[in-house]
Parts: sequence; C-alpha cells; structure tokens
Amino acid sequence: MMYAEVADLKKKRRLVHENVSLTLMCADIISIALSLFMAKQTLLTLKQIYGPENFTEPLINYIHLHDLVFVVLSPFVIFYFFIKGHYTQRIPWWSQVQSILKACAVAFVFDGFLRFAMDVSVSRLMIGLSWIYLFFTILALRQIAHYFLRKQKIWEMEAVVIADIDTAVNLLFAVHNDRYTGYNVKTVLLRDHQKKVFDLSELPAAYADLAIIRDIIDYKSYFAANLDKFFIISLETFRSGEREDIINALTSAKALYAVMPPTWRMNSYEMEPRYFFGNDIILMHAKQRIFSPMGRFLKRAMDIIISFCALFFLAPVFLIVALCLKIEGQGGSIFYGGKR
Repeated sequence: MMYAEVADLKKKRRLVHENVSLTLMCADIISIALSLFMAKQTLLTLKQIYGPENFTEPLINYIHLHDLVFVVLSPFVIFYFFIKGHYTQRIPWWSQVQSILKACAVAFVFDGFLRFAMDVSVSRLMIGLSWIYLFFTILALRQIAHYFLRKQKIWEMEAVVIADIDTAVNLLFAVHNDRYTGYNVKTVLLRDHQKKVFDLSELPAAYADLAIIRDIIDYKSYFAANLDKFFIISLETFRSGEREDIINALTSAKALYAVMPPTWRMNSYEMEPRYFFGNDIILMHAKQRIFSPMGRFLKRAMDIIISFCALFFLAPVFLIVALCLKIEGQGGSIFYGGKR
C-alpha cells in the first residue's frame, strides 16, 4: 500500500477528526471567558442596584482575585473533559451533561476551599455565579458547535449495526434520538435465524434507504474492507466462541467499534460504557490506546503541571509530617516502601 493511501486510511479511521476536537475545545474555552465576563457584569449590576455599602471591600479587589483563581482552575476543567473523551470520543448528550455538571460542581467546591485556605475575603456570589454560568454556557456553546459541525458535514460517521431485528430497531431509535454521537447507520447485518420481516416503515424516515444484509458473510474480510466505518455489534446474537472470534477480528483489523452487552468473559477493563438517555441501550466502546501526537503532548504537559503544582502546595505538609515523625522517635526512612 502506498504511503499516501496509508495516511488517508488513518485519517478515515479517526473516531473524531482533529478539526472537530479543536472546535469543541475552543467552544469550551470561549465558555470559560464568557462565564467569567457574565459573573463580573452581574456583580457590577448588583452593586448599582444595592449600593457599594453592601460590599465589605472594593469591588475591584473581588474581581481581580476571582479572575486569578478562576483562570487557574479552568484548565483543569478542560483537562478533565479531555481525559473523559469529550474531544476525542462520541459521547451521548446526557452523558456529557453529567460530566460537565460534575466538573463544575467539583471546581466550585475546590474554588471555595482554596479561597478559604488562603484566608482572603471573597464574594461568594461571584464564585457561585461563575461556575453556574460556566455549566450553562458550555452546554449552549456545545449545542452551537455541534450544529455547525453537522452543517459542515464533518461530524457524522457512517456506522454498521450487527444485531437481531429487535436489538437493531432499539439501537436505531437510540442513535437517531441522540444526534451528538454523530453515528449515521447505513447498513444492518442481521443475525436473525427466524427470518422475521424487518419493516422499515416503523423506523424514522432517516432510515428509508437502510441497507439490510441477511447473508452470512466473512466478517474479518468485511471489517478490513470497511475500516472507515464504525461497527456496533450485539454480542447476544453470537455464541460464546463466535463472540471471541468477532472481537479478535475487529481488534486485528484495528477497526473502530462498540459492543452491546452481555459482558461476561469480556475484558471490560478495556471498554467504556456509553448510555442513551430514555432508551434501554448501552454501548461498550473499545478504548483507543493511541493518542494523536498533540493529544500525547497535552496529556504529558498536564501530568507535569499537575504534579508540580501538587508537590509545590503539599511540600510544606510533607516536611511537617516528616519532622513530627522524627520528633516522635520514628526510626529509619520517613518513606514507606514495600514489594508488590
């Protein structure tokens, strides 16, 4: 295979294109700046309404300190979204909402604790408003970003479903109702031994041209010939030995895929669950072990930054604990080590 063909194949097999990742990340960064601006404007408006005498310190002191702490914490929120796959995976909308809410709540608590530990006067209203605004602005700007990506035809990814009729129908409705995964199912490989009729009229109009294949095929060759597609497999329709064979075929072909439980005798450590709100459907996504060069750089940079910051703030605690141990007569090393 020529080098250009190999490069084009890798580009097609990316679960989320780099342009999409950058667009979503930029939307979140803009959300951070916008929420900070909105919080400051709200506080300034309240000052005009209630008067400066209700503020124990000049308002400018609140704002400058808040800007500093908020800007320091915000990159950790972005990094949390990155490791949760918000920029590299196709996550159903309500799973994204759950992660965003959790990140903002934890950041809000840590923000308040950090200011309390620093023993500085703070505006509790501004702290709360900033993280509440951030939650809603992220949701709003991601909606806008996804709308733009769909209009540009760079978000959808063609998908192939391998399942029985009942499971395939449930999955098609789940994917159709959640546009934020971007899966566009064009083909269904039916594993239906009873040869039931698959009535397309019961499905949404978007599936009018759905290709139905009932013939027994060579899955390994089919996967290798369609690496630009995403595969969704219901393992319930395969016997135990066949399940292992099809997973091995997907893995050896380096195909992008997700499976639907059962998960017994499956290496679930290498899988991540994806839930569809309002549908009895769960997909187990195979983890992508290889990050892009930019992804590896960002992950390594954040590892170093977080470790340095943690050591910087915890070093005095370590020193005090070490001195206390020595004063109490602790012999040997102050560090614990053991074979594992």
